[in-house]
Amino acid sequence: MDASPTLQFRLAKAKHDCIARMQETADWLMCAPASDHDALRLCGHRLAGTLGSFGFHEAAALARELEQACETPAGRIGQATHKLANALRILEV
Repeated sequence: MDASPTLQFRLAKAKHDCIARMQETADWLMCAPASDHDALRLCGHRLAGTLGSFGFHEAAALARELEQACETPAGRIGQATHKLANALRILEV
């Protein structure tokens, strides 16, 4: 069953709005202190779900990587944060 034109329009707008928010999130990730494990873990968790629901599976995997890095001893958090921020900056509709 095909989606109505109205639904297709709303989905396209939601995806566009998501991409715009991800640019802001990328900026926040680059400024967030790597020592703030809880905030970074929660951000990674939420991004994984949001990005996956819009079909950005590679970026969602990087968000899960950040979430997991926050649950282990420090070291990978900075790298995971930068990889995710870079992926968010290049999202396209």
